[in-house]
Amino acid sequence: MTAMPMFPLGTVLLPGGLLPLRLFEPRYLALLADVLADDEPEIGFVLIERGVETGGGDSRFSTATVGRVVQVEPRQQEMGLVAVGGRRVEVEGWLPEDPYPRAKVRELPPLELDVDLVAVAEVHERATTAAVRLGAMPPEPPPHDLEAACWHLADGCPMGPYDRLGLLRATSASALLAAVDDAYEQAVALHEAFGSGG
Repeated sequence: MTAMPMFPLGTVLLPGGLLPLRLFEPRYLALLADVLADDEPEIGFVLIERGVETGGGDSRFSTATVGRVVQVEPRQQEMGLVAVGGRRVEVEGWLPEDPYPRAKVRELPPLELDVDLVAVAEVHERATTAAVRLGAMPPEPPPHDLEAACWHLADGCPMGPYDRLGLLRATSASALLAAVDDAYEQAVALHEAFGSGG
C-alpha cells in the first residue's frame, strides 16, 4: 500500500478520461504544489458519497482513479489543471488531512480482457446510432489498444456519477461494455418516452 494525495469530487474520472479542474482552496493548492514536485505528478480522484467538494467534512467512496497531471495553468487566485485518468486503486484507510486529504491505497488489477476489438467496434457502432437518436455528439472512434478502447467507450457514456462509479468498479471488459450498451439503451428509451424538451 502507498500513501497518495486525494481529491474528493462530485464526478468520477475513468481510466483514459480527461478531467479539467480549477483549484482555489488553500489545501488543494498545497496538494498541487506537492505533487508537481514529483517527476510523475499524480493525484487520486475519489467520488464523494455525502457532502460537498468545498470545505471538507465529506464522506467518500473507496474506489478511486489515479490521475496524472498533464497541464497546469496559473490564474488569478487559483490554478487550473488537467488530469488524465490512469490506474484504479482502492482506499485502504484515510490518513490525517494535514493539510489535504491523503489515503493509503492499493492498486486494483486491470480489466479482464474477455472481448476483442470486433466486440468493441460493435458497441461503438450501437453507441453512435444511439447518440444520433439522442441528438448528441457521437463517440469518437476508440483507440486500437483493447483495454484503452473499452475505457474510451465507457468515458463517453451518458451516465451520472454513481453509475460511472459502477463502471470504474468493473472487473471485466465484457461487463464494462454491457453497461455501456445498457446506458445508451436507457438514454434512448427515456428520450423517446419523454422527449428532449419541457
